[in-house]
Amino acid sequence: MSNKLLFIKPDLNLNEKLSIVGSSGSLNGSKLGSKIDMSVDVIRFNTATTKDFEEDVGSKTTYRAVNNVVFDNNDLTKKGYTGSKKNFIKKLRNNKIIYIGPDQSPWANRNKNSHKSNELFLFDYDKIHLIKKYLNCSFPQNLQIGTIIIAICLMSDITPTIYGFDLSEKKRTHYYENRPSGFDRINHNVSEENIAIKKLIESGKVKYVDSQL
Repeated sequence: MSNKLLFIKPDLNLNEKLSIVGSSGSLNGSKLGSKIDMSVDVIRFNTATTKDFEEDVGSKTTYRAVNNVVFDNNDLTKKGYTGSKKNFIKKLRNNKIIYIGPDQSPWANRNKNSHKSNELFLFDYDKIHLIKKYLNCSFPQNLQIGTIIIAICLMSDITPTIYGFDLSEKKRTHYYENRPSGFDRINHNVSEENIAIKKLIESGKVKYVDSQL
């Protein structure tokens, strides 16, 4: 059974057997790959790769949600993201990509930013206030795309299983690359988002797999 996602164009239907895989370094050594690959649909984010990490994160990616910086093919290695090289999106083939960002210029240049073999979807960012209202998040900073995807799924009557989300105040990590400490805290309210996600888990709306168990 599948449901149509709200606020996404063109229409996008996700199976109820859905895994949303974050990029936390806690996935390293977890051996959760086979469990993740049992899902019908698997969403990953930005430049997250599965190559050489299949045992821990699986090999299946049915959709990739990306922000404006990644969709614009910027070189993020200069900012300390060692695995996020220039033209990442441009080099993908036959992928299904969901663009999420307040800046519409990367989307306007989508035919340049992405190969024609990719299937592209757009989140209507004018609806972000509805996402924040659902999550009870009143802060002015932008939501991270992982949080947005979780909320969209729930609002579309899909109960996802989530892996690889850093939900504590410890240093944030990526399983496939080094990343700058605290960089995303400039544009996001990470602690408040974590509180919102934890409440969803505690209420049973989201299934959370702890990669450290």
